[in-house]
Formats: sequence, structure tokens, C-alpha cells
Amino acid sequence: MGNPSIDVRIDVLNYLKASGLPYIVLQPSVYAENLLGPWTAPFVANEQKVAYPKPEEMPVGWIATQDVAEFVAEALQKPELAGEAIFISGIENLTGKGLAEKFSVGLQKPISYYPLPPKAFGKILDGLFGEGAGDGAAAVYQEIADTKKYQPMHVPMEGILAKIPVKMTSIEAWVAQHKSLFQQSVQV
Repeated sequence: MGNPSIDVRIDVLNYLKASGLPYIVLQPSVYAENLLGPWTAPFVANEQKVAYPKPEEMPVGWIATQDVAEFVAEALQKPELAGEAIFISGIENLTGKGLAEKFSVGLQKPISYYPLPPKAFGKILDGLFGEGAGDGAAAVYQEIADTKKYQPMHVPMEGILAKIPVKMTSIEAWVAQHKSLFQQSVQV
């Protein structure tokens, strides 16, 4: 695909397929915990905005890491799933506005969505990891914004939950669980 962070996942899956070893691959969409980063949490605390470097209309099925861990624990008990690669996501496929509505419920106050400009996102990463560290990520998000070509970031979960039953966390419940982190006023 030309994106090293995605290509390595394809390589690992191909390696597992060729190895002859039994495997079950769970491929999560986008972790909700990404929203705890310094490109989102400070905007929620300081400006009542969910900031993320994706276009407002781009839908995402955010999934909590605790849900992914439950999927792993359940899948390990199901040898009949050997050889499967299963894409998993959150229950809902949320646009930026939908995500902001979930934040509003979870934090019990009005929150709006702010499509963080990719260059601003890259600068935040530069501040964390050194000059130039955010260039690649900024370029990926800029391409998404420019082309409007959205990779699927959600899958209908009903069939998957029938095979691997877990109780999933709603985004509003996840936000409420992390409420204190979204209330800390910090500098971006």
C-alpha cells in the first residue's frame, strides 16, 4: 500500500499464513485511546472541542483497547477460528459530529468537532518526538483530506460478536471512564 505502518501488518499476516502455524489475527480499526493524545485531550479540556486530524465527514469505528483485549482473550478459547483474520471495530461508525455528540454525553457538556489541520498534528508530534517526526503522519492525513479516499474504519460487528461474544464499550461510556483526563487544562 506504500504506507510502512500498514504494510508491515500485511507482511505479518502473510508470514503467519505461510508459516503453517495456527493463528487468529484480530485487526482493530482505530483505538479510542488515540483520543487521549496531546492532539485531542487538551482541545477537549481547553476549548470543548474533539480535535483529530481527519475530515469531519470521515466515519470511524473507534474501539477501546479494553474491548480488543477481551476479543483476544475470547478468541484464544476458540480454536475453530484458527486461520482467520478478523477486522474489528467499535459498534458505531462515527463522523466527527457523531464523535462530538458522544463526547458531549460522556462529559455531560457540549463538545464540538474540530478537524485538526494535518500540519498542526505533525507539529504536535514534532514537539513530542523531535523535529520532522510528524511529517509522515501529517502527509498521510493531508492525503486523506485532499483525496477524500477513506479506508474502511468500521465493520458491522453483529456477526463477529456472535462468533466472539464480548460486551463492547460505547464511546460515551469510554469518554466518561476517562473524564478526568479530558478535564485537565494543559498547553498544546
